Amino acid sequence: MRMIDRSFYFVLKVATVLLLSVGCKGNVEKEESETFEGVYTIKLNKDISEYSEISKFEIQDIIQLETNAESLLGKISKVQQIEEQWYIHSMSKLFVFNTNGDFTYTIGEIGNGPGELSEVTDFWFDSGQKQIIVLDNSGRKIVIFNLTGEFQKEIGINSHPQGIAKSNNEFLQFLNRSVSDFESNDSYDVALLDENGVVKRTFFPSTPEYTTWYMPNIIFYEFDGKVNYFDYWRNQIYTWNEEEFIPYLKIDFADSNFPYEFTKSAQDYDKKKRNYRFIHMGLVESENYLYFDIYDKGELAYFFYDKQNNELNFLNKDRYNPENLFIQPIATLSNDRFVSTIEPEHIKVLREHNRLTNPVLIDLADAMDKYDNPSLLVFTVNFAD
Repeated sequence: MRMIDRSFYFVLKVATVLLLSVGCKGNVEKEESETFEGVYTIKLNKDISEYSEISKFEIQDIIQLETNAESLLGKISKVQQIEEQWYIHSMSKLFVFNTNGDFTYTIGEIGNGPGELSEVTDFWFDSGQKQIIVLDNSGRKIVIFNLTGEFQKEIGINSHPQGIAKSNNEFLQFLNRSVSDFESNDSYDVALLDENGVVKRTFFPSTPEYTTWYMPNIIFYEFDGKVNYFDYWRNQIYTWNEEEFIPYLKIDFADSNFPYEFTKSAQDYDKKKRNYRFIHMGLVESENYLYFDIYDKGELAYFFYDKQNNELNFLNKDRYNPENLFIQPIATLSNDRFVSTIEPEHIKVLREHNRLTNPVLIDLADAMDKYDNPSLLVFTVNFAD
């Protein structure tokens, strides 16, 4: 694996890629739900072909993540920019790169001792305390580090959760429907823990005999200074108000909504992909947009919702655009900027088949080795006709 000359990245701002605009304008109904008082509903009840594609997106930046023996990445499941550093969750580890993509360190040492991690299941940034909250599912603990990677505190937990958030001095954890998480026979999706890891309350009763087949990329996320919870079984986003979860936004597929009771058996789960629509694994939110992907009766589709103008457009069914890039936003930055990844092997294949036209992407493909780490693609979207 060879290192890459990043000098050309500083001249790329701003490269524009035009996307074809098709179909009619994708307005959707935005109203108070009859099921949840006060929550806004995005009604996605038409055929995908009736919605417009994104008319344009602009590449704001490309960050090549340094490749060396200590920073080798696999599939990137979560990205967050914190204090001018990129925190990358990949291969059950948490890697830290500086703003230019240079590798700096990995959070925590592998092990079972104090401050050591069996795996990084999820992480959360506590902006008030300037700390990184790491969830270690296998080690059944929450481990806290400062922004230089120094171990601060460890809290044992009596569960194997899949997601973590912090609000004031309390923790929220997503339990992945495991009945073994508590001594009782009740099972819940979310639990509130005190600062010592003791369960105070539980929320969203779930089905004990059912185990999740897949996990979304984002479970908890911070928006506008508050913790949001993405309940992907109910196609619903809730906001935590320090005491309870308040319904915030629901995606309604009308007659194509997946019946919640189908989650009780694997057999009924199979019907989910064949006959219904449901949120898949991706959901991120910026100031003016909400991105989410869905299973549309067996096929994936990718949507951007303009919250200010009540407009729904789709990125198209296979996430490709005329540049043939494979786009799936996995994080947001300020000013409605989204972050996706560029896989080296994929972009080099596109280059070899002369399917790239953007000079910045051509230069990137020529500079990369197929075994290099992915690059981060920062872009904005434009709904204009």
